[in-house]
Amino acid sequence: EFRSALSSAVGKLEERTGRIFGGKKRPLFLSVRSGSYLSMPGILSSILYCGMNRETLAAFITDAGNSRLPWDSYRRFVEHYAVVVHGLEMKIFEDIIGDVMKAHGVTRRENLTAGRLEEIVGLSRRALIDRKLSIPDDVYEQARQCVKAVYRSWYGARAEQFKKAMKVSEHWGTAVTLMEMIFANDAGSGASVFFTRALPSMERGIYGETREMATGDDLVYGGLANRSLSKRQVPDGRQSLEETDPELFSLHETLGEQIEAAMGGLPQEVEAAYR
Repeated sequence: EFRSALSSAVGKLEERTGRIFGGKKRPLFLSVRSGSYLSMPGILSSILYCGMNRETLAAFITDAGNSRLPWDSYRRFVEHYAVVVHGLEMKIFEDIIGDVMKAHGVTRRENLTAGRLEEIVGLSRRALIDRKLSIPDDVYEQARQCVKAVYRSWYGARAEQFKKAMKVSEHWGTAVTLMEMIFANDAGSGASVFFTRALPSMERGIYGETREMATGDDLVYGGLANRSLSKRQVPDGRQSLEETDPELFSLHETLGEQIEAAMGGLPQEVEAAYR
């Protein structure tokens, strides 16, 4: 029943996107996300870029017209799968990235070339092999393991602490949402996480952070320096998105207003990708 439901859900995405999961042409990649009754930012797990293997990577490179975005996406998938499905520490992969950057004199992740990213993927997969772990080439097996891992995250240590502190019922559980992957880690793209009201005053207006060539996970992770959205957030003189790109900031405001309206006027937390 689980396999049938998963195949049906993926089939609907294929129909809507005109892409094929695991396809050698126009491949579909999935964002496998949690969806609990209550917002639990950074508590439950997500796995992005599901559907990556050597064949879909080659098709992605053809689609993208460059190899940097596909290799960066593959790197991210290997990390997500290793951490969420296999339970490895993210530090293993942070150290690999840091060593490669140091060896090649790279100071910002965004400046890693396709060749350096391919090197990181190779070292990351070697780290799995050394631990007698692997990532299946079968994209449906990838999806099955990703969905199961997101469900398991409801019982993880972070979730248990959150549920206890917030008096969240163990019986609420979480859904798993499959979405077409939006590649916000591309040049000229990015991701934002924000509230539709300023805290703690609840004054109307977006309040959060954004990062170019990134995903929402990068912002929630907390290990990287991000740009504030509103100029009200940056008393130290750093420039906000509102100051550096007013048009993009305005789109964030509009999105926040639309989501609040759709949710009956209730303040919302939003994760968004832009391209």
